[in-house]
Amino acid sequence: MKNFDVVITCSGTGSRLKPITDSLNKALIKLGDKAIISHIFDSYPGASKFIITLGYLKEQVKDYIEINHSDLNIEFVEVDDYESTQSSLLYSLSCTFDVIDKPFYYNACDTYISNVPHKSNDFAVFSKTFVSNQYRKISELNDESKKIEDTPAKEGEFCYTGVAYIENIDLFKELTIKELNKNKTQNLSDAHILQQMNIDFVETKNWIDIGNFIALRSAQKQFKQEICVLPKMNEETYYVNEKIVKFFSDKEKVKKLYERSKVLSSCAPECYSKNNFIYYNFVKGITLSKILTQDLLENFLIWCENNLWQKYKHTSLNFFKNFYIDKASKRIENFHKNKKNNFSEIQNINFRKVKPLSELINVASELFEKFPTQQCIAHGDLVFENVIKTNEGFILIDWREGFGNSKGDWYYDIAKMKHNLIFDHEAIKNNKFYVKLENNQCFFDAGTPEKNLELMKTLEAFCLQRNINMNVIDTIVALIQLSSSGVHTGEEATLLYCMGWYNLNKLMTMNE
Repeated sequence: MKNFDVVITCSGTGSRLKPITDSLNKALIKLGDKAIISHIFDSYPGASKFIITLGYLKEQVKDYIEINHSDLNIEFVEVDDYESTQSSLLYSLSCTFDVIDKPFYYNACDTYISNVPHKSNDFAVFSKTFVSNQYRKISELNDESKKIEDTPAKEGEFCYTGVAYIENIDLFKELTIKELNKNKTQNLSDAHILQQMNIDFVETKNWIDIGNFIALRSAQKQFKQEICVLPKMNEETYYVNEKIVKFFSDKEKVKKLYERSKVLSSCAPECYSKNNFIYYNFVKGITLSKILTQDLLENFLIWCENNLWQKYKHTSLNFFKNFYIDKASKRIENFHKNKKNNFSEIQNINFRKVKPLSELINVASELFEKFPTQQCIAHGDLVFENVIKTNEGFILIDWREGFGNSKGDWYYDIAKMKHNLIFDHEAIKNNKFYVKLENNQCFFDAGTPEKNLELMKTLEAFCLQRNINMNVIDTIVALIQLSSSGVHTGEEATLLYCMGWYNLNKLMTMNE
């Protein structure tokens, strides 16, 4: 396959994939370890020229490409109208006409074909759909003739995939201008022009579609992840071209993460930032979660003590209120907004009667007043997936962006590790957990691996040797679980909420 110009439209709002696309451009939705647009780049020869339309959340798309694909021949074209009633995919395509001067491929940003076919004349790629979707049906007029219909394809029917090759560019441009002058609506697309041209059709069985939620979930199951990262709202982590690239919808959070990377510089990789992204070169080594043993955990804890947990004055009580109590309360509100169930009616969890959550959090706040802990330079997200074991020692990744006005709290780092042993990411990723709501009761099992129970004993022994109060640690673990329920998606969010409520109730009522 020779090199071509490839037009990829990334200017639309991705309305069918909201709320994901409320804060993330559709072209940056992840399949496996990288965004779909990276997979699209891979499907064409490396020397091809890629013409990218920008509009909705344009800065994200441009930054992602410049960070990860600076070696490619890219030209960006800004679309002035991408969300009014007169905007359309076809209008976005027309904005590229000034830079298109030879035959080109059109590839929608929500469709990927691993082996893009080629012929020397105009053609559209079609495939069989396994769900009813928004893509136009391909009807067969006879053995050698097909047509793109205006009606959407149903399950099991053939449809246009959103990939086409345009050899006759003059005709395509002429018909596009005529159509836009005649009919300015949001529904106009490349398909309206292909219908008017004498094109061929090429079938593919390698079509990956993310244009709707059913197709997206199916597509994500087909791609293997090298890095284990559980999905969170308004965040994404990519592994592209030997770089770890993290996206956050909140630019201020990125700034704070970058600033803290300097504080942790002796323990962390050198970082770079750009608007919504923070990134660093991939650290060669083994993720600690994959090789963790009791001896290795003990060595890591001592390493943290010597390299990370540098002590300062005692943590103020305001830190506890702002960081633990207030943060948990806000995250719990987020959880309730995202869930339809009425959790206020729950009276029993795992056959244990529970008090109202708000009452338990008030009691937890009083506990912290009795047991102030130790301020230090803390990591803030010290789960074992965020630790790389290298030949030289340990490297820390993916730290917390801040602790209010405080340096941090080593109790939090230890509690985060214990939470990670209970809420094992591999177990969650492989659906080895169980959570069920039934009337006013909840039943859960986190699926914690048996080996993690032994590792918890090592962690607790370390704490006892240093007079670290385990009641405080366990209370922070419960608050972490409750807070995490407000940022995770899927059933694991319900698990975290019920588990945190159960554990906090057990701690706050143990003397009753």
